[in-house]
Amino acid sequence: MKSKPDSDYLELFENNKNWASHYSAANSNDHERFSVVNSPDILFIGCCDNRIPASTLMGIDPGKVIVHRNIGNQVISIDANSMSVIHYAIEHLKVKRIIVCGHYDCGCIKTAINPKDYGTLNSWLKSIRDVYKEHKVELNEIADKGKRLDRLSELNVLEQCGNIAKTAVVQNNFNDSGIPQVHGWIFNAYDGTIKDLGFDFSGTIDKIQQIYSQTSESFFDAE
Repeated sequence: MKSKPDSDYLELFENNKNWASHYSAANSNDHERFSVVNSPDILFIGCCDNRIPASTLMGIDPGKVIVHRNIGNQVISIDANSMSVIHYAIEHLKVKRIIVCGHYDCGCIKTAINPKDYGTLNSWLKSIRDVYKEHKVELNEIADKGKRLDRLSELNVLEQCGNIAKTAVVQNNFNDSGIPQVHGWIFNAYDGTIKDLGFDFSGTIDKIQQIYSQTSESFFDAE
């Protein structure tokens, strides 16, 4: 026997009807907006935490941003999902900016530094654990555990920005046109503010290209 949906589920559709009526009224004179190809300016890579509404926190129209989320806002080279999103956003949507946005009080960060076996999640947490290992001296000097976790969240964002810089599609487009630019942000869920972590994208490209170059020139040919 087919089960009937519960009231909480049905309420979602009622909420949608109310939202859609207001949405249609607000855009009644803007039909052309929906007949053109979507052309966002920003790729937002964020954590799957539900406290981070991407377009809302930036105060922009949802059509201006394409959003990719995963546990811990990570960009891992062997993750076909994030690599495909980045390639599509750059090559087809022609985004001008890629923003990696982490957040304080991140459950993934807390889990990653907890010395336990999390089964299939272990391989995903490895990237964050590697960040902790690389910055262990700095992090262990922070006595307050909450502040230590927040700093690891920041360092994780910067690591993911660096991973984006190592991709072929980013390097080739940046070398040709100067876009996209890559930025690292932290969102504070307590007060709703975002902070730019000052990721030096162009400087990072210059530093890594001899080893991580994905362009036509091999680093073995470098003088």
